[in-house]
Amino acid sequence: MLKKLLFVLIYSIYWGLSAQNYCSDPLLFLEVSSTWNLEKVPYCFDCPDFNNDERNYHLYMGIPDDNLWGEFPKRPVILATPGYAFGNTACGPFVCPFANAISGQFSQYGYITVSVEYRQDIGDFNFCLTPQEEVFRTHWRAVQDLRTAVQFVHDNADQYGFDADNIFLFANSAGGIASLHSVFVEEEQELYETKAGLQDAVSDLGPLPERIEVQACMTIATGIYSLDLLDETEETPLFLAHGMCDSVAAYQSGPMLGCPALPTINGSYEIAAKAAQENIPVSFHAVDKLGHAWPQETGDSAAVLMRHWLKEQILCGEPETESHYYLSDQKECGPKDWNPIALGLTEQVHEIDLWFFDAATSSLRLRTGMTEGAVYLYDLQGREIAQWPARQNQLSLRNSINKGVFLLFEEGKAHAQRILIQD
Repeated sequence: MLKKLLFVLIYSIYWGLSAQNYCSDPLLFLEVSSTWNLEKVPYCFDCPDFNNDERNYHLYMGIPDDNLWGEFPKRPVILATPGYAFGNTACGPFVCPFANAISGQFSQYGYITVSVEYRQDIGDFNFCLTPQEEVFRTHWRAVQDLRTAVQFVHDNADQYGFDADNIFLFANSAGGIASLHSVFVEEEQELYETKAGLQDAVSDLGPLPERIEVQACMTIATGIYSLDLLDETEETPLFLAHGMCDSVAAYQSGPMLGCPALPTINGSYEIAAKAAQENIPVSFHAVDKLGHAWPQETGDSAAVLMRHWLKEQILCGEPETESHYYLSDQKECGPKDWNPIALGLTEQVHEIDLWFFDAATSSLRLRTGMTEGAVYLYDLQGREIAQWPARQNQLSLRNSINKGVFLLFEEGKAHAQRILIQD
């Protein structure tokens, strides 16, 4: 018994020191610390595609090239899965641009990124005329591949410097469907029961690899087959972002691509509501007037929010259940529900206008939308640094403020937005 207590004490001290290493520097994983190198490594060998043609599939790893490896010999991992792209083979036309974009959003801040090339091509694809069973088969193969990739990260942690205790999934669109089912399906029978005909459609594709726990799952514009997969036994924190005008992957629920003959999925709004009901921590981000395709600047803004969420709520804090609403100027669509009561978030709902630091002009700028009242900038010690009218949409900071993390408050809003100011 004494030996067991001693082991627990040593383990607790070690874990505490390990966590403090990530948290002692408030800018770690939030400010640009490096460039990165992109490495290509096979992980799925002789894997048959929808035509039963066998080939190897690869991971594209964004490895930070910085001076922090002595202090942090292992890094948290962003395992990223892209959405559907026609003919997504080898490094093109989408996987490599995706890998470079993800590395720019996370690797240069100190994370290792691992972008997954997976079997996403759909047999007999013809938009709304695509056979439903071919969609099932593609999603099954995608979950197989993603779980194989997670296993690769676990098995090769020492070789590549992966922190296997901090693996975070990131995905959009079709990749998000794979990620959510990889996280929330424990037994294959659970997935069979979500859709009629699914078990027969995938009976010749082999089993799903064993589920390996990840520490968080972040998705954009995606959905899940059944909300029943989220129950009280699940606890993986979620970051969900979705355009409210999405007609490809429904914001609430609906058939894929808006095609009645294709499988129905539950979108981020419904997932957030069920997660809140089951006490699964969820950070939900709804963007009004935004469809399925996210402009680069919108994706970059989402990455900023994800980096702060990972640092402050996952690596160095406790995940909260929260909800955010944003207004974009991309497109108009019919009315969509923004009902915080359904999400169980009446105390935490807030609207924020997304301000960002523009290094090119050394200024704080409002990315989209107009707002009234005053804006206040505070440092983390609570000292007021600046104040200006929001209607001017921009505040010049040339040589007046040191770099670091600051809190930005808008008059009339209870929530503070964290702003990173850097050289």
